[in-house]
Amino acid sequence: LFNKVHGIEENIYCDFEEDIFHRDLNSFKSTFKQLKLYASKNFSFSSEEVIKALSHFFMLFVKNEYLLDETTFIFETNTSIAAKRLDNDAELLRKWSLNQDNLSDDLLEECRNKLKDIITPYIEEQYLKLSKKEVNDELVLAKDIFKTLSDEICDNFVRSIKWSFEGISSEEAINNSVDNSMKLISQLPFPLSNDEHSLVFDRLRGIVGDKSMQTEPQYRLLTNELLDIQLLGLGDKDDKIYLESYEIWKDIDEIQFFNIGEFYQVLFAVKHCRRNDYLKEHTNLWLKLLSKYYNNSDTLRKQKRESIYEFIWLILRPSTKSVPSTSLKGLESIIYDYFSDFEILIDMRSVEDALNLLTVIATCQRLQLIDIKEEEVLDWFNKYDSLIEELKLSTVDKNFYCNLLELQGFSTLNKSMLGIDSENLLNPIKCFSEIIEELPNANYYSISQLGKRIDEVVKLSIRFDIEEAFIDLEEFSEKILALVQNHEGSFSAAKRYSEKGFEYLKSNNPNGILKALNYFHKAKDLYYNEATSEGYILAILSISQLYSVLGMNLAAKYYSMGAIWFCFQKEDPSLYKRISDSFSLLLHYDFKQGS
Repeated sequence: LFNKVHGIEENIYCDFEEDIFHRDLNSFKSTFKQLKLYASKNFSFSSEEVIKALSHFFMLFVKNEYLLDETTFIFETNTSIAAKRLDNDAELLRKWSLNQDNLSDDLLEECRNKLKDIITPYIEEQYLKLSKKEVNDELVLAKDIFKTLSDEICDNFVRSIKWSFEGISSEEAINNSVDNSMKLISQLPFPLSNDEHSLVFDRLRGIVGDKSMQTEPQYRLLTNELLDIQLLGLGDKDDKIYLESYEIWKDIDEIQFFNIGEFYQVLFAVKHCRRNDYLKEHTNLWLKLLSKYYNNSDTLRKQKRESIYEFIWLILRPSTKSVPSTSLKGLESIIYDYFSDFEILIDMRSVEDALNLLTVIATCQRLQLIDIKEEEVLDWFNKYDSLIEELKLSTVDKNFYCNLLELQGFSTLNKSMLGIDSENLLNPIKCFSEIIEELPNANYYSISQLGKRIDEVVKLSIRFDIEEAFIDLEEFSEKILALVQNHEGSFSAAKRYSEKGFEYLKSNNPNGILKALNYFHKAKDLYYNEATSEGYILAILSISQLYSVLGMNLAAKYYSMGAIWFCFQKEDPSLYKRISDSFSLLLHYDFKQGS
């Protein structure tokens, strides 16, 4: 868990070489950890456990496999260092432990001599146990090295040993271990709810237990990839489908034959990977496969274009929150290839993908992340707009026609936001208004999707404090909400009102806060029916928290009480969890008010 959270790539072995063995094959680092859990036992240099640990550490220190590695040996226990008794050298162990990161020359010499006193009899004893016919190459090597061991090498060994005496009970040590694991689980990049943390812990604990009991050392291996696989197995339906695809494709190096079903299996996995940051480590696998499909002579033209599209998005992983950390320089040839044949685009998904990619490329050109001239980007936008006009003239399907109007509007809007031309926001609104006129004849067109996309633009304007420039677009979005209610039902509209309310909570403008309150009330009213009771409660609690933010604690308290009352009256077990949520808010508001 620690490695996954902190981006550390290591192989971890259970009960191989030591209790825990970490090996970083990229930087040639090996860490061997011996763990001791006791109810009361304390340690000194006369303790059998310490003597055996140091002797075993030395055998690993001189082992052929790790001679070139930077090695660390850790003795970790929940108990403490023993009190001084006779010649147990407990004080030397205490001084070593306290000063292990900064050993003085005198202390280093004392520790070196103590190690030699411990290791010498161990090697002699083990050597004498061998019969004349037995051969133990590791022991022979250790004996030969020990005979000629220089003080410098011995000092390196001393410095590589680390002591960890926690001085706590075994019960407390176990609880701390569990708590640390749960904290790390909460920091994983996977979308895990608090309720799932125990499930994840139990799954991983079981895996470690199974691994530690494997007969062959290579099967006792734990990796970040194994952790990913286990967590994906606990995920939603898309995670499980992705996991199946990943297991099939992770070891594939060549695409011998183009099979369209296999291609789209890879494409789904690629899309899922790029949309979820917790799968970022799998990026190189899918880039390799997309490249193989693109370069395969049997791959159809449409699928080649889709390969390019996903390749660019997977490399950039573009976000409205930050500038891309990667570049498209060197990939200009495949981008030219993608935009070389606009005339073949006739299906809606391909036409929409072309606009998405064109907008990304135009942004990269502005950020100097690609070596393509602005004139070429402008030419592609002109060709795209011409394509939309041609398709509008030729189609008789009003659903398709409305989709084309939507793309035409966003093409204009995107260019305006990128500063490519001076067209104002009235031009996209003309396109969107025509959609509303055609809506009675386009039963399958998703008006809520248009509203969400417009809201994304308005959200960006709020984030950058330029919402005044997008007032017309915001007002148009308001018109769409009423249409959503009629066209797709109250639930979709209520969900949209809630989403818009949460966005306006982030506004620094007082009018934005009032808009948030207005949207939450509209959502509450639409959610007030049998099928959407929980949505109704969440809308009430949103209003409650908004009043609390404004310092109106009594108003906030009334809404939390209303939520409690409603949950009790419904007698629906699925709402009971909201009772405790509402009570916690009520007590919080009482406290804020001075109670």
